Amino acid sequence: MADTGPGPWTKVGDSAADLVRALTDLYWEALEPEIANAVLSLNNVLRLRKEQPDAGIGPQSIEQRMSARLEEPVYTWDPLGLSWEDRAGCHEVAQDLLLGKQTVEDDYLLSRMFLGGVGMLDIDEVIVYREPTLPSEEGPPEFEAVMDDDGMVSLFSITCDVCDNPVRGMSWTCRLGCRPVGQDSEAPADPMRICMSCYSADRHTKAHLLPVPHRYALSDIAAHVTTEQFWQLRKELQQRQDEVDFEQDRRTVGVIWNAVARTLSSWSRKDEGFPLGNIHAAVTFGPLVFETGVEGSKGGVRISPRQTLDLGRRWPNLSPVTILALDRKRQLYKSTRRLEHPPIQAAIKQVVGGAFAGYHAHLKPVEDRAILMLFDAASTWSEQPLKPRKANGQRLHLHAKNIINIMKPQLDVEIQSYIRTLAATMMGPGMNLGWNKYTNNCQNFCDSLLQGEVFAHVFPGRESLRGLPTQAANQDAVNYVISFRTAPELGKVVESTKLSIGPMTAFLKQVHRPTNVLQYQESQGRRTLNETQLCAQIFAWPCQSEECDLADHPWTNPAELVSMLQFHLLSDRGQYSYVADGEGPHGSLCPLSEVKWVRQRLAVLQALDSFVAAAAAINQAFQEKLASEPTRGWNPPTAPSIPQSIPFQCADDAVHYQQEDLGSKRTRKSLFGSGPAMYETGPQIELPAEYTLLGERPVVFMPTVGAALAPMRDGEEADILTDRESRGS
Repeated sequence: MADTGPGPWTKVGDSAADLVRALTDLYWEALEPEIANAVLSLNNVLRLRKEQPDAGIGPQSIEQRMSARLEEPVYTWDPLGLSWEDRAGCHEVAQDLLLGKQTVEDDYLLSRMFLGGVGMLDIDEVIVYREPTLPSEEGPPEFEAVMDDDGMVSLFSITCDVCDNPVRGMSWTCRLGCRPVGQDSEAPADPMRICMSCYSADRHTKAHLLPVPHRYALSDIAAHVTTEQFWQLRKELQQRQDEVDFEQDRRTVGVIWNAVARTLSSWSRKDEGFPLGNIHAAVTFGPLVFETGVEGSKGGVRISPRQTLDLGRRWPNLSPVTILALDRKRQLYKSTRRLEHPPIQAAIKQVVGGAFAGYHAHLKPVEDRAILMLFDAASTWSEQPLKPRKANGQRLHLHAKNIINIMKPQLDVEIQSYIRTLAATMMGPGMNLGWNKYTNNCQNFCDSLLQGEVFAHVFPGRESLRGLPTQAANQDAVNYVISFRTAPELGKVVESTKLSIGPMTAFLKQVHRPTNVLQYQESQGRRTLNETQLCAQIFAWPCQSEECDLADHPWTNPAELVSMLQFHLLSDRGQYSYVADGEGPHGSLCPLSEVKWVRQRLAVLQALDSFVAAAAAINQAFQEKLASEPTRGWNPPTAPSIPQSIPFQCADDAVHYQQEDLGSKRTRKSLFGSGPAMYETGPQIELPAEYTLLGERPVVFMPTVGAALAPMRDGEEADILTDRESRGS
């Protein structure tokens, strides 16, 4: 993340206590603009609700906020070793607790959704785009396969009509028939093809463009050639792709540096180097960002305010912000500067803290008061056009300060429990704060920061529980709702998994992509801009069940789908578009209107509120059981992280599988271009026999869970779509 205008550094201290104090002060300073934006966003919702007779501008019905899919998580995450009968009892208690959390007035719920959406006690890992060393690291170049009347197949490279570089991954075409610059003819031409780089750089009017999903070049002709011809074509395609890669890399960085860069790139792709691929990673706790390998880190860790969440509206803040830097010798410094935040590509939810979910009993009174204060502030706020912009901003921030002053005395205890945990890890002798791109980079830092025992299990340890009659809780211990902390071998696991049952796993399989997780799913045809099913829009994953809703859907694969909700909140309005009605799938690509934007934000916030409330209810149900039987052991299972092996399913679910041809693995034996590349000649995906009826073709399956799923588009694939009973499993 780049920054400009640095101020002078001031040494703050060199002890863990100094770090805790500085982090706590910075936390509350960074929270103020987040709360101010919550006031502004809720104010906009209330205004639109008066002006627009739209049922989507406001909470959905209580039936749509109550999840009916909590039974399997309760049975799977049982920390008490209960019988089936007792687990069923805990499930009933969780449902009753959830009903109590959702049986509230709409105005109260709206306000709670915005405060809960800030995620004051949540920990996330965010993934940010990083420029690749070589163009070939952007993904394989696109090719088109054309079969003539004699059955001969020719392969053609697809290039961008603006920059003339190979198209890699997602691309766009101009629906108005615009031609490349320099074409003087008035005759009709094929629509321009625009690559991701030119699209991002606004080198063509975006209102003209329609997305073109990525498609494997040989998919359409596979049914018209023999198996031997198919594998020969695959080999030829891979050779052509390597030739394009090498030529573009050579033009970009030169022959000698190209060879060196390829060697470094090949080595760095190992799990020890870049386990999640060529990306920048950072950890966020509430409004704070912890990261290495960036300007202003003094060779160690930089802690700064995150780009404020986009809850619907943001008040612009161009003033310098406070940042902290902890160098490799554990010396802590403070400075001020203006930060520039590049777009987030993805977010991985690590810990759900449970603020404003009714989980922390001692915080419930102050949470209720803050919720009411936020609604009152949003109801009365109005920008005064005759006053300076700065004065209006000060009035808005005054509302935020008043809300924070109510929360701070009691919420500060919970916040400091997290901060002390993170500070102890960073100040500990076992953590190397010195950044190195290949041996101790930003991804290694994120792993090290969260890999302690504190967040290792789905529920917190017994010492964190506050309500046990026979035990005095450790007030310094972190008491979270649920942990999805990822394992340090996440990159290796994601790469090797045979099943992609969620958008994050599919996205993380890619070593490098210029797209964010939503755009990537669009490029794969798993999400369309005019998707009618709300679940599919929000979670970027197929959902054709008419009975599914935003309260149920996350519980099929909670770690991945709650991560998608967090990604949405980190993304601004410019990341979204839709296809205008009335023109079919090739209609005009348009930005979201104000009403569509507000409805989308409210859908995300309500889905998150419903999930956190349900997760808190499950945790509380088990704690109530433990309080009634305090002699029981408390042994929560390991945190259920990405990738989940199979989806949580209900009794009437059908799991449908869609084939995805990833192409066979390429093993480059010659990195310097002086010898032929070596290729595998068969499928690289091995699955149990009952899963594949497609012969030698490599397959990956992506279950979609729902009670009324539509058939797949391809008849060949539809033949293998079946539920678990018909497979006999």
